Amino acid sequence: MKSTKFKAFSLVEISVVILIIGLLLAGVTNASDMIAEYRIKIARNLTKNAPVARVDGLVLWLDSNALESFPPREAIDGAKINTWYDLNPQTAVKNNAVQASATANLHPTYKENCLNNLPCVNFNGTTNYIDTTQDLGGTTRQVSVFWVALPDTPSTGITGGGQILSTHDLTYDERIQVYMTTSWGVSYFAGVGEIAYTQPIKRKLAVYDVVDDEEGGTLYINKVAKTTVVQSGGYPKAIRIFNIGTWSNNDGTREEYFGGNIGEIIIFNRALLERERKAIEDYLCQKWGVKG
Repeated sequence: MKSTKFKAFSLVEISVVILIIGLLLAGVTNASDMIAEYRIKIARNLTKNAPVARVDGLVLWLDSNALESFPPREAIDGAKINTWYDLNPQTAVKNNAVQASATANLHPTYKENCLNNLPCVNFNGTTNYIDTTQDLGGTTRQVSVFWVALPDTPSTGITGGGQILSTHDLTYDERIQVYMTTSWGVSYFAGVGEIAYTQPIKRKLAVYDVVDDEEGGTLYINKVAKTTVVQSGGYPKAIRIFNIGTWSNNDGTREEYFGGNIGEIIIFNRALLERERKAIEDYLCQKWGVKG
């Protein structure tokens, strides 16, 4: 019977195989990086041409993807954020969001490849927040708010409503608030009127917006109207300093921290027309890769 002999691979042959595998893996990694970079460039181009800048009454525009959004040393994966720059082109005085504390665990974190391969600002749900710096003063009876977010699960520390946005340190009936409810729905509160959607939406990236026209308002999720509330008379809504990721009680204490990722926040001091709202919804859904 003829015996079968096996030839052992030499160290050189093994090294060549390992090198080829390494080159293939590097090629895949580089291709993935190129796709991610291309995705970011497209998103930044959409931001530069966004209808947001052309709609009157813009109060605040925070975006986690633009080159101008953060100091270069903070636009690095895992970096703690001190300043989130306001992109509003309608005013020379920017309403930047700042976390000036020396305590690191109060700062939200910059994350790469976070929301459909785009960067985001991550809030841990227990201590992170950041506040805008300009007290814009006064009140408005109309407001439109847009936000792009992916809420996290309760394991990140949320036990109550997670505040994405709240007017700072004012009497309860003048606040503007956007928050995730304890049942993982979403709610907008302003001038003692609330517009809430109670269906659970945790762990889902979405484009949200509310148009409050003084006599009531409608909450939209991914361009679809989810709930409408009518209220008589209208109430004043404070356009002042905003807390992002928490809210501040009248005594200055913080609570109801948001756990999750935020991509964009846009606020107007009036109720947008339907065509204006739809244009901004289209921009946000296209940019963040959300189907409406």
